[in-house]
Amino acid sequence: MKASADRSGMRLIGRAFSVVLVMAVLASCGSAEPEAAPSPKADTIAVVLGHDIPKEDADRLDGIIFGALREKFVADNRITATDAEVDGFIVKFNQLQESLPMPIPSDGVPEADMRAAEREVAQGMVTSFKINQAFYEQYGGRVIFQQFGPEPVDAYRDFLKEQEREGNFEILDKQYEDEFWDYFVNDSSHSFLSAEEGAEAMTTPWWLRETDL
Repeated sequence: MKASADRSGMRLIGRAFSVVLVMAVLASCGSAEPEAAPSPKADTIAVVLGHDIPKEDADRLDGIIFGALREKFVADNRITATDAEVDGFIVKFNQLQESLPMPIPSDGVPEADMRAAEREVAQGMVTSFKINQAFYEQYGGRVIFQQFGPEPVDAYRDFLKEQEREGNFEILDKQYEDEFWDYFVNDSSHSFLSAEEGAEAMTTPWWLRETDL
């Protein structure tokens, strides 16, 4: 049963990786559009690392705050993906891709562009796992399995509460607090792995596990 679950999870990640890779390839082949001038900011509802967050960004408040603090966490802990780690991911993904019913479309896309996009996305996936691993090692807690791999959601919560106590962010308009915290504290939103499964998921990257595809 556990091996079957591992295979299903790996295929799910493989499909997600395929989608992201296709998007990266298409983006690399398209022409860059000029960015629109930012709208005037008003009605600050929160502050993160000294930057105001306006009311117009209320629907992505959790992403803005957690994203900024996550970047700081990565920089403070010097988390990066090595070339060897990225190579290992690509090897595993290529094996997994062969077992999927729909291959990545590559008609008309230069091989060099495909390889560059593949490596860019792989580096992001490896780095993301190492970031989550660092959160788990520092804060512990329960783990959930998402489309792109395991997430230590309890560690996210404890990290954010610590950052709030240290004054690195503050939600000024309290009507947005419950919505901000919902993903991190609402157990009904998640299906948690067992403690053993969570520890294994955060210790060994899925692409390094000995699981039949």
